[in-house]
Amino acid sequence: MRRRTRAGGKSAKPQRRQTLTVPKAARPHPALAATPDALRLVLETALDAVVVMKSDGVVADWNDRAAGVFGWSRDEAVGRTMADLIIPERYRGAHRHGLQRYLETGIGSVLGTRIEVAGLRKNGEEFPVELSIHRFETARAFCS
Repeated sequence: MRRRTRAGGKSAKPQRRQTLTVPKAARPHPALAATPDALRLVLETALDAVVVMKSDGVVADWNDRAAGVFGWSRDEAVGRTMADLIIPERYRGAHRHGLQRYLETGIGSVLGTRIEVAGLRKNGEEFPVELSIHRFETARAFCS
């Protein structure tokens, strides 16, 4: 690699500059970010199944892709305990214990990671699920 030289003949390190510009059309409108419909918009445009669970383990939201993957409609899922819907029975105790530990300590070993677990469809079929868990808070509720 050739080094660039300054006017005085001294070498200068090549500079790399990377700039990321988000097009104005892709930026969220401030009014949209402040509305309860913002989460719904994200859920409905997601390519993956998205399940929103409140801190008490109850499903707060469920997108159409989750309905296709798990077999429960949004109306059937929202308001029910997530563990009873999509976690095989033999893993529900561990799920509840992990959730309780997280709520008590704030430590969640699976938060922000991607893991493969067994999921459960409405018809009782188990299948591999790639899972990512993230915490977020809204003005009305804490969800994880």
